[in-house]
Amino acid sequence: MNNNQYPQNQPPQQYPPQYQPPQGPYDPGRGLGIGSLVCGIIGLVLTWVYGIGLVPSIVGLILGVISGNKSAEAGLPRGGMATAGFVLSIISLALSALVFIACIGLASCAVCGTNSLLY
Repeated sequence: MNNNQYPQNQPPQQYPPQYQPPQGPYDPGRGLGIGSLVCGIIGLVLTWVYGIGLVPSIVGLILGVISGNKSAEAGLPRGGMATAGFVLSIISLALSALVFIACIGLASCAVCGTNSLLY
């Protein structure tokens, strides 16, 4: 076997350092902001299903407020996703409440057998 094939006296090969993107400050409310946005979207989609969108809308509203408070405690501005989730949750909450009230009104008319909505 030829020992010249693998020289032992050479220094190890140096690799260039890998690029590390700059890290911003840690936002403790970021995950809650994403949750608020997701709940707001789900609430908006479920608004038209007998007002079932009330539940995710309320959860999204609460998550949006908590996310904003946690970001403020860390000295950071409220995140865009938290704000979008908060606004979507308010819109879907209002629409879900209207759809829910309309469904109850229509159901009560159907039970009574009257057409009181037309008069």
